[in-house]
Amino acid sequence: MAADLVFPYWIHWLGAGMLLVSIPFMSWVHRTLGEHFSYAFETKNEQKLVTSGPYSRVRHPLYSVHNLFNLGMVLLTANIPLIIFAIIGVPLTYVRMKDEERMMIEEFGSEYEKYRERTGRIFPKL
Repeated sequence: MAADLVFPYWIHWLGAGMLLVSIPFMSWVHRTLGEHFSYAFETKNEQKLVTSGPYSRVRHPLYSVHNLFNLGMVLLTANIPLIIFAIIGVPLTYVRMKDEERMMIEEFGSEYEKYRERTGRIFPKL
């Protein structure tokens, strides 16, 4: 198609693998959050800071896995509009992460600050 790039087949397979790996991780993140998950930019009544499962190493594992999924989709399809959306989406994700962290500091104070010191934002700290 006119909106597709030509990638070697192994790149498409790499993308398919990234997609397949991201799905169980996405499920794990959602299961770990449970009732604390929300699409809205908010904290809920009796909200607790989730620091278990994937959140024990990364503060924003849902964004990590979304980026893995999106990159996999770009590599699998080699579709130019998807590449453009990914290029636009990554900076917007980082803006949202900063806003969420500001909200979490307001909600949880020093508890979140300590959590932030020991975890990575989108990749685990080494």
